[in-house]
Amino acid sequence: VEARIRLAHVLGALAKYAEAVTELDRALAATLPAPFHYDALVLLGCEDLALDRLDAARRAATEADPLFPGAESARLLLSQLAVRCAIFISARRIRIGIRCRRRLCIRLHLSVG
Repeated sequence: VEARIRLAHVLGALAKYAEAVTELDRALAATLPAPFHYDALVLLGCEDLALDRLDAARRAATEADPLFPGAESARLLLSQLAVRCAIFISARRIRIGIRCRRRLCIRLHLSVG
């Protein structure tokens, strides 16, 4: 089981995120000691984040955090997730703002013309 976690770490470093997730899912299916369980969940969250699976990454990080409350890895993952979500929300607001301005310009042009 530990070998699967290490393999997943290497696969993630090689940008083979989907394969890493498969290995981590297999490792997490077994009964793991708390440190291995924590590492597997944090790695799973990182790979899910790399694959833009934001909900899955959040689940993994929030499941890992209480296992070792003083550890920082799960919290760092949650902060990266928050930044990613904030960027997505900002981009969406900008896109919506542009659409609204276009509609307003079209309406003004039609009413003037």
